[in-house]
Amino acid sequence: MSLQDGHELPPPIAFDLESNTALPETKGSNFDNNDICRKIIMDFLEKFFTVYDSDDRQGLLEAYHDQAYFSLCVSIPQDVPHYQRKSLHDFSRDSRNLLFVKDLAQRVKYLKHSRLNVVAFLNELPHTQHDPNSFVVDVGVAMNTLICFTVSGVFREVVSKSGGNPPIRAFSRVFTAVPAPQGLCIVNDMVTISAASPKQEKAAFTSPAPTPSPSPVPGPSGLSEPQQQMVKMFAEQSGMNEEWSQSCLEQNGWDYNKSAQVFTELKAQNKIPPEAFLK
Repeated sequence: MSLQDGHELPPPIAFDLESNTALPETKGSNFDNNDICRKIIMDFLEKFFTVYDSDDRQGLLEAYHDQAYFSLCVSIPQDVPHYQRKSLHDFSRDSRNLLFVKDLAQRVKYLKHSRLNVVAFLNELPHTQHDPNSFVVDVGVAMNTLICFTVSGVFREVVSKSGGNPPIRAFSRVFTAVPAPQGLCIVNDMVTISAASPKQEKAAFTSPAPTPSPSPVPGPSGLSEPQQQMVKMFAEQSGMNEEWSQSCLEQNGWDYNKSAQVFTELKAQNKIPPEAFLK
């Protein structure tokens, strides 16, 4: 339209863009340059997926909070091959994809609540094998009382119903967790599953899996590795030295949130001696 109410309109505004602009390359993992955060998350992921890919996922009870929430979303692109689309039906039955699940009662039904219900549901899903070399981690929030991060990658089912090679699937998993004596305790777990791209299929399971770390054992201080990591994180966040940080955690039953609350209250009351901050 060049005229409006008898008046000539100015020429339209256009942008000089290349017609074949490519998307930027995918970046690797992001831990916000925090080595302690990296160590805690990678240890957690190794232990979590070792149990998740085992024959019995009941061991994941220790990983979830009593009041944890879990949801599964299946996204099936229109252009994926028929065999990929069909193979996702086992997951689609309980998908909470809000683009398609409009009914509020159904949305509530597909949201799993409490660690018993969460792990019981996980045990009903097909047995899987994840490719740890495909994992990309992105940390969104990292505080002394809470951490939220996303891990994405690929996996396959251990047994293919069609009798051939199991299809490769892409996943993205958003964990919200709080510190715990064993490392991290999940309070919210949101999983999205989709068909893998041709590039992901080609790269999947081509490298040997990394050697699992040995089970954590008490160090020279008598603390397990997760407890040592908690002490380092608490010292970094509070400004106290590790000796006083460990004492604070021990006196509060290794409950990180409670320890942080007690520290904040005592510091506000000027009841923490100066030597606690000497390093």
